[in-house]
Amino acid sequence: MSNTANLILPLLEAAQAQKHVTMNQALLGLDAIVQLSVLDRDLATPPGSPADGDRYLVATGATGAWGGKDDHVAAWQDGAWVFYPPRTGWRCWIGDEAALVVFDGSLWNPLGSGGGGSGEANTASNVGTGADIFKQKNGANLEFRGLEALGPLSAVVNLDNIDLSIAAATTSAAGSMSGADKAKLDGIEAGADVTDAANVAAAGALLDSDFAASQGYLRKTGGGTYEAVKSNLSATTDPGAADDSAAGYAVGSRWINLTADTVHECVDATAGAAVWKDLSAGAGGGEVNQNAFSTIAVAGQSAVVADQKTDTLTLVGGANVTLTTNAATDEITIAASGGGGNLDYGLVTGSVTGTDDYGSIV
Repeated sequence: MSNTANLILPLLEAAQAQKHVTMNQALLGLDAIVQLSVLDRDLATPPGSPADGDRYLVATGATGAWGGKDDHVAAWQDGAWVFYPPRTGWRCWIGDEAALVVFDGSLWNPLGSGGGGSGEANTASNVGTGADIFKQKNGANLEFRGLEALGPLSAVVNLDNIDLSIAAATTSAAGSMSGADKAKLDGIEAGADVTDAANVAAAGALLDSDFAASQGYLRKTGGGTYEAVKSNLSATTDPGAADDSAAGYAVGSRWINLTADTVHECVDATAGAAVWKDLSAGAGGGEVNQNAFSTIAVAGQSAVVADQKTDTLTLVGGANVTLTTNAATDEITIAASGGGGNLDYGLVTGSVTGTDDYGSIV
């Protein structure tokens, strides 16, 4: 029995018996490959329950009833699989991909992949997913045009895949994050303002957890570096030598005693020997009436020394001496009184300009 040259359809022989068998076979062949359209091209084993007339392109590595029929058109006809080998130039519509392919003599390729035309749309069924996203699909060579790596990204196109990599970041170029940089970011609190350089410095971030509530301020120590200066704004006692660097205080720390209404500043934070300056007597650390005397010396008598900043000096009139004060004019009048003798005690007056930190004349 001879066949046609292109579609390989059977021809009737002269005086052939049962000519209808050969005719029907040719008609079934035409029905299978004319206006070729298949359901799928990804299967390497036959589907379980095909309907009469269902057609498939057999995938590479076919097994079972399709074994050895790679790239053939498999048609389910009269309860059996019939295979039609493709010829160069055949076109086929792939139903599940909504794509048109053409046979180039060895492979089914997206229409237009070898030249002009829009080609086949890249979908999950022909591009692949996961590790196979850029791999060849059923022998179809997918071509990617205009692939460009920008910035620190670099790309190497291989036969079956594309390798993408990012260079390490430097001080002058962007890139991937180093392990050390990641460790710094891991230490940043979720609520920290990472856009504020005062909160996140290049060397050692200062965050909310570095401060007690309302007790501290931020001091710049250099280019891009800061330190937290601890203060105690709600103390009930004055600071002492033990309120030192070991306790978190530093030169410049403030201490407010709410009970005594005093303000102190640390001038030396040496461990165990901290020195605090009392600023409460006057603004800027100065003393009121700085030129006043703290000691009153009397010839031949014991000196009178102020015991505290608010100490009071009291003048007592002796025999035949009267002391008279004038609050309005800040004057004390010392006058002789009583009788006897020709002694002239005279009159002594003086002006009091105010009270000093060490004593008062009243």
